[in-house]
Order: sequence, then C-alpha cells, then structure tokens
Amino acid sequence: MPRYNTIYPVASRDGVGTIQAPSTGQFVQLTGTAPYTITLPMPSMFPGAHQSFYNSTGGTVTLSTPAGTIRMAGADATTFGMGADSFVSLASDGTDYMLYVNTGGYITATGGLFTGPLSVNGANTFNVGTGTTTLGGDLTVNGANVKASSAHVPSTDYDLITKTYMEAQYGRPWVVQAANTTVVDGGRYLVNTGATALTLTLPTGSAVGAEVHFIDYGRTFNVRALTVGNNGQRIMGSIDTMTVNTQGAAFSLVWSGTTNGWLITHGI
Repeated sequence: MPRYNTIYPVASRDGVGTIQAPSTGQFVQLTGTAPYTITLPMPSMFPGAHQSFYNSTGGTVTLSTPAGTIRMAGADATTFGMGADSFVSLASDGTDYMLYVNTGGYITATGGLFTGPLSVNGANTFNVGTGTTTLGGDLTVNGANVKASSAHVPSTDYDLITKTYMEAQYGRPWVVQAANTTVVDGGRYLVNTGATALTLTLPTGSAVGAEVHFIDYGRTFNVRALTVGNNGQRIMGSIDTMTVNTQGAAFSLVWSGTTNGWLITHGI
C-alpha cells in the first residue's frame, strides 16, 4: 500500500532552535519574542530543498547556516537578519543557501532604481557605502541628528560642516589647563601656571589655517612661564620652542605650512 507523508502548509516557531530537516514548500511563521536565532539544516544534506519564513515577531530573527553561506545579491554571509514583518525564501544548492526572495528586512545589492518614494521607518538604518548618493529632490530628515564622518572635510560650496571640522578651524570650548599636554587644533586654553611652569606641545599634521589659542589664566606667566613645545616644527620660522613669560599674555598661533610653521596671529 502506498504511503504518503502529510506536510502542513504552515508551521510556526517561537524561539531559538535548529531545523533538522526542511519540508519543501512549507511556510514557517516565526513568532515569540525576538531577537533569537534559527539554525537551518545542513545544506549538503538537502540540495534543492526550498524553505520560506515570515517574521511576525516585531523584532529581528537571525537565520544561520551551519555550513557554507547564505548567498545574497552583493554579499554572502553565514547569517541573515530578518527584519520585522519580512518574508524570505531560500534553497540549498548542496553547498550554500540561495536567498531568492526577500521582502522587507535588509536588502543588499550592487544597484537599484526606485521610481517612487523610498522610506526608511522606525529604528532602521539606511547605509550607503563609499559610493555617491544623488537626490534629485528634497531631503527631509525627521530624526534628532544629521551626522557625517568625523574625517569629513568640506570642499565645495554646499558641503555639510561637521562639529569636528568647526572646532578644529574656529575653536573648541575654552578649558583651564594646569598640566603639561599636547594641544589640539582649534584648542582654546586658559593656561594656569599658578602651581608650576607648563609645557604645552603643538600638534602635528595640522591643516593650513588651523589655530590654537592661549591665555594666561592666573596672570602668572612672569613667575612661572609657559613653554610652547614645537614638536619638531617651526614657530615663526624657527626650529625652536617658544617661551612666554609676559604677565597676562594672550595669543593665538596659526599653522601656515612647513616653510614657516606656526605663526603668531595676534596677542602676547
């Protein structure tokens, strides 16, 4: 007598676990409390088997393969994070899993064309690598922050300017400095030599136009002087340190390049 295995079209999983053997064509609804990880069957054991998952948890459920990778457009990995309310289908080729349906969750691709609105909602992140993103219309940001890399240096008329760049070029908050240190571009120092003479060493690798500012905080430079360490660079064209022993001195130095080095812009 023939025997038939009955496969229910829909199954569910509500937490971390391992699928020992796939049921081709079965639809698995992921429930329970995310995040958690579902480990797929060994791909070498089930070539050609198809599996489909729907994440109804409201969080992220990770699919993990015990061998090979989960192959996606533009990237391969041993895990795949399913975002909330997403649906995926994948199949084994005997070595890896091929993810061939991905609605919702993360999309990784080498290119794409959106002819309508594109929205990124919730706490999700929209990442663009090292390429260029061009917007033909307005960009509206409803979040609390608009951020750029701290290494970003504006170079054209409408570039964003970062806090790091602004402080390096136009001045950081004033700080009372009572110990030897290496100063930073844009630093503004209320130098306190009330207890001991100090040496503040200039930074290296500064961009032309970077400034550093100093004030005799306790009016004690005439008793305990400030030494400005040159860090191997020129100050006013000379390879030497700079000693300031004028009571109440206030001055700024600007980096002009390697020829003349740090120049006094005003003060003393």
